Amino acid sequence: LEGKVDGWTSAPPAAPAAPAAPEIPAAPEIPEPAPAVAAAVAPEVSAADPQSSIDAMLGAERVVVRLGGGARSAGPEILEFLDLVDGVAVVSPLLSGVIPYSDPRNMSLGGSKGSLSGNFAMDEADLLVAVGTRFVCQSDSSRTGYPKVEQVININTDVQAAMHYNHTIALVGDAAKTLGELNRQLKARGKKVPQGSSPWFQQCSEKLQQWKTLKAQRYENPAVYDEMWKEKVLTYPGSIKTATDWARAHDAVAFFDAGDVQGCAMQVVEDEKLGQTFSDSGASYMGYAVSSLLASAMASQPFYGLAISGDGSFTMNPQILIDGVHHGVHGCIVVLDNRRMGAISGLQIAQY
Repeated sequence: LEGKVDGWTSAPPAAPAAPAAPEIPAAPEIPEPAPAVAAAVAPEVSAADPQSSIDAMLGAERVVVRLGGGARSAGPEILEFLDLVDGVAVVSPLLSGVIPYSDPRNMSLGGSKGSLSGNFAMDEADLLVAVGTRFVCQSDSSRTGYPKVEQVININTDVQAAMHYNHTIALVGDAAKTLGELNRQLKARGKKVPQGSSPWFQQCSEKLQQWKTLKAQRYENPAVYDEMWKEKVLTYPGSIKTATDWARAHDAVAFFDAGDVQGCAMQVVEDEKLGQTFSDSGASYMGYAVSSLLASAMASQPFYGLAISGDGSFTMNPQILIDGVHHGVHGCIVVLDNRRMGAISGLQIAQY
C-alpha cells in the first residue's frame, strides 16, 4: 500500500523472526517426471497385446458388446466381431442404427430405459466388451448393470473411460481400427461357434422375440381411455410410432427430447441405418429436441426435422421458435402432454 492506511506506513512493521529450523539432510535430487501422455492423441490401433483379450472372449460363454458414441464409425467391424465371438450387442440412445435393428444379434437398448432383450443380455453376460462408451448412469444403471460379468474388455480412445471398471483389459485406440485388428486375429483362431448357434444366442433370441411381441401388442391398441382427458387418447408408444413411421416415410430426421419421451421413443424406433434418430444421450437436457431443429438451417445438406418433446421439456426452450423463424428452420414440433410425469410442475411447486 502506498501512503498511510489506518496508521500504517507504506510498509507494515516486520514480523518477529521465526525460530531457526533444525538442520535436515538434503534430499537427493530427483529428476523431473516425464510429461503425462494421457492428453496425447490416442493411437489408431491399441498398442496393448490383444492375445489376453482374445483368450478371454473365446473362453467366455455369454458375451455382451456395449456400443457407445465412440463406435459410430465401426458398424461393419462390429457386425463381424459379434459373429466371431458369438456376442450380442446392446446399444445406447445415442447410437440407434449403428448396426441394423433387424440384425439378430442386436438386442437394442439397455440400461434404465432399456428393452427386455437388452437388459436380459446385460443381466446374464459373463464378459463385457465395451466399445466407445462412458458408462453414464442410464447406460449401466449406475453401475448395477452386468452383475455376472467377470471380465471387461474396453475399447476407447479415452484412458479414464477405458478403465472405468475393475477387472478390465483396456485397448486404447480407435474403435473401428482396433476391432478390425481383433477380427483379423480372431479369424486366424477360428470361429467360436463353427456350426449352429450357441445356447447364449438362442436365449437372447427368445428374449428379443418376447420384446418384439410386447411392442406389437402395444401398437395394436394405440389409443386408450384416459381419466384425465375423459376420452380416448394416443398412448406414448402409439403416438411416437405414428410420428416416427411418418418420419421414415418422408425421409425426415427425428429428434427426441429428454425425460419420458426419450425413455419410450428409444424403445420404439427401429433404425436400419445411422442418422435417422437423435437424442441427448442421457444427459437429461430438457429442450434438446426443439433446439436441435436449428441444425436443419445450418446443415450443408438440408433436411426436414421432426422434434418430439414433452410439454415440460418444450417449455424449457420455447424461445427456439424465434431462432427457428430467424434462421429459416424447416421442420415440425410434436408436443406430447400426458398429464402424468409432471417433473417440471413438481419442481415449480416445490421451489416457488
